[in-house]
Amino acid sequence: MNNRVRKSRQPRIFKFGFGLILVVIVILIGLLAYEKIHSSVPSGKVTSLNSAKHDKTSSWVSTWAASPVDMGNHKYTGTIRNMLVTTVAGDSLRVNFTNAFGDSDLQVEDAYIAIADAKGNAIGKTSSLWLQKISKNGLVVTGKAARLLTNTEVKNPDDNGKSGTVLTIEAPYLTQAPDGTYVLLFSAGSYATADYFTGYAISKKLSGPYHYQGALATTALLKNQIVGPGGAELVQGKNDVETLLLHGWINGVNKTKSSRQLYELSFLWEEGHIPKVTK
Repeated sequence: MNNRVRKSRQPRIFKFGFGLILVVIVILIGLLAYEKIHSSVPSGKVTSLNSAKHDKTSSWVSTWAASPVDMGNHKYTGTIRNMLVTTVAGDSLRVNFTNAFGDSDLQVEDAYIAIADAKGNAIGKTSSLWLQKISKNGLVVTGKAARLLTNTEVKNPDDNGKSGTVLTIEAPYLTQAPDGTYVLLFSAGSYATADYFTGYAISKKLSGPYHYQGALATTALLKNQIVGPGGAELVQGKNDVETLLLHGWINGVNKTKSSRQLYELSFLWEEGHIPKVTK
């Protein structure tokens, strides 16, 4: 007689149940990692997509935006990625998609919102400002990009209490001064601090090289009326008078009710190419 010991088998229902639990866990992790949105934006309209339920007793605060562009009759199918730098905190996020220039519905298949990890953070790493030529329709890169300026070339101003070069540079604005000199305005440092400032560099050629000249606007230069001034841009007003627009902290930095506000400052050129804030 052949005696065999029969091993007990794990019930199939247990195997199925374990697999189902594993799938549910994976799905939950995915949902926690990002919010996924599906929508269609009608032509000439703006559609709001909410990533979470919002308390109707509180109000929304605008913190980031990009200018809509008329792309003509170009049909684009692909992926667009934007890096958002918010200036306020919160537990809900609302994203507005605009199709203001569209003559047909804009189909948004998937939209994801995620928090960048340390690998995507430029603070403390070498950062550069570049100039890139593109095609007339703005959709194709042509030629090689020209490096205009690197953060290691920009020193902290004496009035912000820091020594050495700045952590990062960003938000470039390139213009041509009255005497033909090219002037590059940019923001430097961390916008979350009062040490954030607007600097400028100059060049005789559009593609550079650009030479850092110093700070145009700092918290100290503006007598603490604007804290951490950055994102500078020139606009032309009445009688061709140029005005400097920039943003800065109000009610202190990183406090509960703190946010960044847009400011308008009087501006002029000295010696034909030196930018100066007058008030």
